[in-house]
Amino acid sequence: CMKKLIALVLALVCVLVLAGCQEQVLTCSFRGEHEYFAISNGSITMEDKEAVFDGGIIEITQSGFFDEVASYTTTFYTLTNGEQKVILSNTEINQTGEATTIDSDLGSISGEGILGNEVKSVDDLKENLWFELKTTDLNGTENVYQIQLVLTE
Repeated sequence: CMKKLIALVLALVCVLVLAGCQEQVLTCSFRGEHEYFAISNGSITMEDKEAVFDGGIIEITQSGFFDEVASYTTTFYTLTNGEQKVILSNTEINQTGEATTIDSDLGSISGEGILGNEVKSVDDLKENLWFELKTTDLNGTENVYQIQLVLTE
């Protein structure tokens, strides 16, 4: 009878240890709007220390506003206590001297630590996720547009 009790206690301990070892997967989406463009379909999936960041798409909402763009950079970053940490940045330069169109796909990245060591949960990103569009037109004039992104779980 004592052997059965010990076996039952050990089995219960094993079940509790295994339940504590299961990794939690957190997924949220994000979006943002500026008067000239909108970001949609962005997502972040976090599992243990690994993360997948998908920038989603950018839609130009002000027709003709970006028609003279020669190059542009899109950057997603966190802003915590005044410190900027880049998550994902892409640059396109048209070397022909012609205008380029802003690509709708903002790209993705995955791996350990891509969100920074200070980001432990989705809550750490709620007020701190930003997007920047930096353009240079055919005349060499640079413009920067920044928006704070809204996360939903």
